[in-house]
Amino acid sequence: MQSKRISDLLQYLNLDLTVDESLTFNAITCDSRKVKSGTLFLALKGITSDGHNYLDSIHEKGAVCALVEHKNPNAPVLQIAVPDTRELWGKSISWLHDRPEEKLAFIGLTGTNGKTTTSYILEKILNDNGVNTGIIGTIEYRFNERRVPSPFTSPDPEILYPLLDEMVQGNVKVVIMEVSSHGLAQERVKGLRFDAALLTNFTQDHLDFHHTMEEYARAKRLLFTHHLKEGALVAAWADSAHLDDIVSPSLQRVLYSLGDNPRAHYRAVEHNLTLSKLTAHIVSEDDSFTLSSLLIGEHNILNILGAAILAGRFGVSMESALKSAYSVTVPGRLERVEGKVPVFVDYAHTPDALDRAQEALLPLVKGRLITVFGCGGDRDVQKRPLMGASVDSRSHIAIVTSDNP
Repeated sequence: MQSKRISDLLQYLNLDLTVDESLTFNAITCDSRKVKSGTLFLALKGITSDGHNYLDSIHEKGAVCALVEHKNPNAPVLQIAVPDTRELWGKSISWLHDRPEEKLAFIGLTGTNGKTTTSYILEKILNDNGVNTGIIGTIEYRFNERRVPSPFTSPDPEILYPLLDEMVQGNVKVVIMEVSSHGLAQERVKGLRFDAALLTNFTQDHLDFHHTMEEYARAKRLLFTHHLKEGALVAAWADSAHLDDIVSPSLQRVLYSLGDNPRAHYRAVEHNLTLSKLTAHIVSEDDSFTLSSLLIGEHNILNILGAAILAGRFGVSMESALKSAYSVTVPGRLERVEGKVPVFVDYAHTPDALDRAQEALLPLVKGRLITVFGCGGDRDVQKRPLMGASVDSRSHIAIVTSDNP
């Protein structure tokens, strides 16, 4: 990374501060463990730690200076006081990498379940229609032939902007991004504006972090209130709980549904499900389509419809989108394990996701449905009895593990 002047960064951030014009830096981090010679350090206040407590150690590692919210007169490192270090985190790293987000189009996918499957479907549709895409999601970050395992669904700026810079160099045109409630609440996507956005559904999850469903909904709503470009395409499942709270009716929404919801612009009015594929008849106000897919389960009709609607923002017809969606498979999402007995692996880790996985399979089972599941002991304890009740009411045999074995 080419060195840049701290004075130029401060000017870009509209901070009326004077520093030595000769001071340069070549990296930015809020993690004291990553500091090396030439680094600019941002002292962020986190949930469990405060970067202001590490000013001594970063000086020893060669930090050029630290942006802080309050100075420590005993720390030897040069400190520049600013009103809000978190506010500057993404902006600073974006600037260091020549603002790659301005050279890309973005699609944001949010919701409790369905984001990953929708991202795979949408990627296939766009690539089939000549739109080179990059993925930032739960399983991995990928574009062209590059694959990076994903530590976070919505990566923080220190991962995000270097990745976007690589995508620009790789001739990516559209970035499909799973946008988590954590990422929104913690401002990891601050500064990004989306050309299209989707709400898949909204059910209980992450209450260890958000505490209430209302707080969880407020986090999701940020995508649609703070991160849309003017004229962005917004799509949502018409039957989603809290739909109007999260995606305001004042937005130009395209809604889709299973059945005859009068609010829906696209409706799956008939469908047929087997253990190997699904088919559905889709109607809109002035047209009809046939949907066929190797995915299984009613919920995947919705995932395909959501992806197909978003693809329209980039010039792909509904008919072409549904054709491309046929052969999509997704790792860990009702993924078939070959053998004499039908076995499926699913990432389901919420009550709603467990409901959907079992409800997709139960009508197709000739004998018994056996469900093996666990629930993390250090996360949302409120969902454990709901997950137990889900399996108790839908499966013939339940095997409960300590977590994820």
